[in-house]
Amino acid sequence: MEGVNVTFFRENKSTFFGLPVWLFVFISSFLISTCYAFILLRFFDFNVYPDYYDILARNLLEGKGYIIGFGEDSVFWRPPLYPLFLVPIYYFFGYQHFPVVVIQVILSSLTAVLIYKIMKKIFTPSLGMWSGILYALYPMVAYNLTRVSTVILFNFLFVLLVMIMLQSYDVSNWRNAIIFGGIQGLLTLCQLFFEGFPIFILLSIFIMTLFRYRKGIMKQVQFGLWMILGFSIVLAPWVIRNYKLSGVFPLLGVGGGYTMWYGNYMQTEGKDFNQLSPREGEEFRKELKRIIGREDGSSITIKNDKKLYEEAIHNFIRYPKETVLLMLKKVFRLWFSVYSFEMQKYQWMISVIQALIIFPGIYGVYRALKKGIRIGPLLLVVLYFQIVYAVFNASIRYSLPVMFIIISLALYGIVEAYRSLSIKPLRGDYGHR
Repeated sequence: MEGVNVTFFRENKSTFFGLPVWLFVFISSFLISTCYAFILLRFFDFNVYPDYYDILARNLLEGKGYIIGFGEDSVFWRPPLYPLFLVPIYYFFGYQHFPVVVIQVILSSLTAVLIYKIMKKIFTPSLGMWSGILYALYPMVAYNLTRVSTVILFNFLFVLLVMIMLQSYDVSNWRNAIIFGGIQGLLTLCQLFFEGFPIFILLSIFIMTLFRYRKGIMKQVQFGLWMILGFSIVLAPWVIRNYKLSGVFPLLGVGGGYTMWYGNYMQTEGKDFNQLSPREGEEFRKELKRIIGREDGSSITIKNDKKLYEEAIHNFIRYPKETVLLMLKKVFRLWFSVYSFEMQKYQWMISVIQALIIFPGIYGVYRALKKGIRIGPLLLVVLYFQIVYAVFNASIRYSLPVMFIIISLALYGIVEAYRSLSIKPLRGDYGHR
């Protein structure tokens, strides 16, 4: 069986056009991302400040606290890592959009370099190089280069996590475990849905140990404990802050109840308000007010988040068959469905792009497993995303972090298909001499 070479930062001095391959990938990705950013800023008109992260960073820098509006209660539904990422940028460059775009272009280019390093160890250096460059060309990631949102930072940390995960798979020492857990903590502080990943990994370790895919029960238990320690250390300041302000421990954030409720609300087929037509949106608002009470208003308070969790679980019990069918739809939506109602006109184009990646990717999975290439850890993280968003809500934007895996597997699948379909030169009597 082909294994993963876990030494990611010690490599032969291979070059491409006289440059180290990693540098060629970085420069190529930087130029591609810069062109995308210019086109998006010059020719498209969309909201580059979604989700209030910009306001949170400004208020932090000005000493007003982690709030949306001055005098408002502190925010629990937006985790702090991305606003903290913005604070030094605003401190040194002022409240300008352009420096944020430049730094996100650089960060996305570094992400492509990490992809190269991962895939060259699993497959080949040339496939790793093209995987990094094709990631930079992927338009759905490029769309977020100019947006002041968590996507680019999250993707970078996520690819770094996969690198550490592959290293930890073969070298299960306490250092790798703490780093692995710490990066999971950073990802959770970037997007709260990732808080379930440590439990998912612990369950995976247990299953692999039970079926003897991993040896040494005590060694695996120790790895899990060190991982949880790293995860907890990173999250501790945020949890303590939330406890002081809310009295709830351990509170990582709110919003999950709302997402689980609307993701399984049968009348709108699990779509969020922004995904609905005006008529559907009105019915959606009425039902939301019924659940949380008209006097309470917001769906993102701690109290109302609990109400929405309870309503979602009630719907699971009341409509089990419909819930399962809706989850199957969300399996498809994660890879093919655009998010907002206004973007529906681009659905056909996005579906074509996704199909051109996903179907070769499925073939790439088949060929890699058949050849004994160790892609199990890659498939494991894809599975986590699929499970989470089948339970909650799904659209293409939630699959973006794992698309580098699908792109790489698609490239491998295309190469394998070409090799298997290549026709040897015809010779005399049908190849017999």
